[in-house]
Amino acid sequence: MRNGDYTYRGRRPRVGVLADTGIQLVYFVLMIIWLEVIYQLFTFHAIKPIFGYVVLFSLGIGALFTVLTGFFRQKINRVIAMTINIVMILFYMTELVYHSIFKMPLFIDAAKTGAGDAMAYWKEALEAIAKNIPAFLLMLVPLIIYRIILNRKVVIKKRGFSLQLLMVALMVALFALPIGVIQLSGKNSIIYSVYYGFDDVNLAAQDVGMITTVRLGAQKQMFGEGESVADNLVLDQSDKKSETDKTTTSKKVSNSKKDSRVIQTTQNQGKNVMDIDFSSLITNEKDSDIKLMHEYFNEQQGTNKNQYTGKFKGYNLIFLTAEAFSPYCVDKDITPTLYKLVNNGFVFKNFYTALWQTSTSDGEYTAMNGLLPIGSHSFRRSSKNYVPFTMGNQFNRLGIQSMAYHDNSLSYYDRNLTHPNMGYLFKAANLGKVTEKNGKDLIFKMAHPQSWPQSDLEMMQATMGEYDKNTPFHAYYMTVSGHMNYSFDGNAMAAKNKDAVKNMKVSDEAKAYVACNVELDKALEYMINELKAQGVLDKTVICLSADHYPYGLSEGKVDELAGKKVDKDFEIYRNNLIIWNSAMTEPIVINKPASSLDILPTLSNLFGFTYDSRLLSGSDILSDSDPLVILSNKSFITDKVKYNAKTKQVTYLVDKSQVPEGYVDKKIKEVRNKFVIAQGIVDHDYYGHIKKYLKFPTSK
Repeated sequence: MRNGDYTYRGRRPRVGVLADTGIQLVYFVLMIIWLEVIYQLFTFHAIKPIFGYVVLFSLGIGALFTVLTGFFRQKINRVIAMTINIVMILFYMTELVYHSIFKMPLFIDAAKTGAGDAMAYWKEALEAIAKNIPAFLLMLVPLIIYRIILNRKVVIKKRGFSLQLLMVALMVALFALPIGVIQLSGKNSIIYSVYYGFDDVNLAAQDVGMITTVRLGAQKQMFGEGESVADNLVLDQSDKKSETDKTTTSKKVSNSKKDSRVIQTTQNQGKNVMDIDFSSLITNEKDSDIKLMHEYFNEQQGTNKNQYTGKFKGYNLIFLTAEAFSPYCVDKDITPTLYKLVNNGFVFKNFYTALWQTSTSDGEYTAMNGLLPIGSHSFRRSSKNYVPFTMGNQFNRLGIQSMAYHDNSLSYYDRNLTHPNMGYLFKAANLGKVTEKNGKDLIFKMAHPQSWPQSDLEMMQATMGEYDKNTPFHAYYMTVSGHMNYSFDGNAMAAKNKDAVKNMKVSDEAKAYVACNVELDKALEYMINELKAQGVLDKTVICLSADHYPYGLSEGKVDELAGKKVDKDFEIYRNNLIIWNSAMTEPIVINKPASSLDILPTLSNLFGFTYDSRLLSGSDILSDSDPLVILSNKSFITDKVKYNAKTKQVTYLVDKSQVPEGYVDKKIKEVRNKFVIAQGIVDHDYYGHIKKYLKFPTSK
C-alpha cells in the first residue's frame, strides 16, 4: 500500500505526523545528552551538577536536527537523519581522541589550519583510540537504537508548511531558553562567565556541552565576538599611578639567609621604557581600537631598572624551550645537569608555566614574545607582524646572527614563518611541508633523524658547530625529546635511557617521562662541555623554560612523581625557570611569583637591551614591579592572593587585612585588559603601527 510519502510493508504502522515529529525531537535530544555524558565521563571523569545547562542546550540542538529532517520526501529525510547520527557520533569520537592527546577541545580553526600538524600525532591518536574503545562502543548505542527501532517504526514524512514553521519557532525558543536562564543568573555568576567570557574552554565543554563550546569558538573566530578592543578594554583614570618615579626602594627576593639578595631601584636608574609620543599618537589616530591601545599604554608606568640591569651585557645567550619540562624530571642523580642549572644561577621558587589552547606553540610564543596568546595559533597569526622585542631581533640589531633549531619538522606550527620573523635563521631536522628550493639548506643532519621523539643530544651535536664561538652569538632551541607518549615501547628516548630510571619507585609511564628528559639532560651536559672547551662558558647565559607541563601523562601520574596530590587549578602549572651563568658563584633566589610571560622582559633587562616594558604582557621579574601570574582561564596569582576564575574563589596568601579594598576586582580588570591588549597587538600589528617611534641602538 502506498499513501503519499508513506510506504507500508506490514511492519511500519502509521502513528501520526505529530507523534513522529515528537519522537524524532525526543530522540535527537536524548542522543546529544547521551553523547555528552559519555564524552564527559571519559574526558573529565565526572558529571558536574551544572550539567543541567548541557541538557538545556541539547533541546535546541535536537530541535534543529528535527527541523532538518522535515523538508524532503521520506527517503531523503531518512538519509539526512542517519547522516546526523553518524556525524554527531564521529564528532564526539574525534573530540574525545583530540582531548586525550592535547587536553583541549578541537575547534574549527584548529582543525582547518592545523590538520597537517595533527597528522604528526598519529601514534598518539592510535593509542588514544585504543584507550577509548569502550567509549566509542557506548557512543554507537544511539545509532543502533535508531537503525533497528526508530528507522522501522517512525515515518519521517515531509512536513506541511504550518507544522514545519511551528518546529522552527520551537527551535528558536529552545535555543533562547538556556541563554535566557544564563542572563537571569546575572553577570557575576559562573555560568555567565563561562558562556560569555569563554575563558576556559574545558570548563565550557563541561558546563554548556561540546557542540555549544565549538559553536562559541567558531563565533569568536569568524565574527570576532568579544574581541574588539573598543568593546572590551576598560580604562579607569583613577587607577593611574603617580607620574613621580619611586626614589629608593628595596624588596627582598629571598627568604634564605644564605642566598638573600636585595633589588635596589633608584630614581637615577630610570625605567625600561622608550621615548614614544603617545599624546601625538592619540591625537592623530582615527582607528578607535588602536587609539584606545595608545591610551592604555600611555597609562602604564613601565618597570624600573635595577641592580641586575645590564648584568649580562655583551654575553652570549642560549635560549631553550623544553618540551613538557617540569620539576618532576629534575633529580640530583638521574638528571644532574638539570639539577645543577635549576638550583644555581637565578633560582625562581614561584615560577609558573600556563597551558594555553595551542599547547606547545602558544607556550613558545609566550616565552619568546612576552605576550599572552589569544585563542589558538597566536604564533602563526603574528608571523607577518613586526616583532621588535624578541631576543633574535634584539641580538640582530647588535650585528649578531641569531640562530634557531628544532629537532623535528621545519614547518610544524609554521615555525618556518614565525621564527625567521623573530630574527632567526631557523633550521630543523626535517622539512615537513616546506617545498622551497632552498629548503634542504635549512636541514641539519642528525644521527637518527627517523626516531620519535628525536634526540636533543644529537641536535646539539649537529648544530653547536654552526655558530662561531670566537664572536658573540645567540642560539635558540625548541627541544622534542620530552614529547609524549611516555612508554618504553613506543618512545625512542624513553627506551634509550631506560637504565637511568630503573631504580625509581614509580610506574613505568612515570619512569618513561623522566627517561625522556634524561636525553635533555645529556644535551645540556654536552652544550656546557662544548662551551667550556671553546673558552666561552663564563660569557654565555643559558635560559630554559617549558612550553607546558607534561599533560601527556595519564591521570594521577603527575601526583605519583610529585609524591603528593597536585592541585589542578594552580600547582599543576608550577615549574622551573633556568637563567644560569657559570660565573655566578652563589645562587640568587627569587621568591616573587612569575611566569613564562616574564622571561622576555627579564632577559631584556639582564642583557641591557633597549625595550619598552609597557608594551609587553609580562614584566621583569628582577624589578620591583608587583608580581602577576596569569593563567589561560584568567585565573591569577599575585604576592597577596590566588584568584580562581572558574569558581571565583579568592585565596589569601597574606593576612586579609593587608590586602587593599577593591584589590581583587582591580586585578581582575587588569588581567582582562592584558588579554584584550595582547589580542590587539596581534590583530592590528600594533608594533608595526608605531614602528617609527621605536628607536633602537644599532651595531656600529
